[in-house]
Amino acid sequence: PLRLMGRDVYIREGCVGCHSQQIRVLAAEVQRYGPYSLASESMYDHPFLWGSKRTGPDLARVGERYSDDW
Repeated sequence: PLRLMGRDVYIREGCVGCHSQQIRVLAAEVQRYGPYSLASESMYDHPFLWGSKRTGPDLARVGERYSDDW
């Protein structure tokens, strides 16, 4: 349930505009932002949030990088 609430905020706030789950397998991107999303992780998502632009990190993984205090 908490994950779905976060997804609703992601959609409502328009985060997908800069933080789409577009795969970028460049070594520098992976080092900076961590692992990228896999298509299989969101194949049942509706609406589908993979965009054609990503100017910020893939937010699907940001929660794994920081403590709850952050």
